[in-house]
Amino acid sequence: MPAMGSLGLLLILLQFMFAVIGMQLFAFIMLEGELNKHVNFQSFWPTFLLLMRCATGEGWNTIMLDTAKENGILF
Repeated sequence: MPAMGSLGLLLILLQFMFAVIGMQLFAFIMLEGELNKHVNFQSFWPTFLLLMRCATGEGWNTIMLDTAKENGILF
């Protein structure tokens, strides 16, 4: 049973690290489309929850496309 707790802490640590990296890379993206005041990279908790949402597979592709459009990458 202690292995499951360690795995959970490892996943939370990874989410924390990627939240900090995401804030550094995407903090100045304009909020439009799927990105709004609840789903953004401007502060830690919305970024952390956004990454949890993407990890579960809930609408990650629309967030990716909105972020790519803002950075000038067209698909």
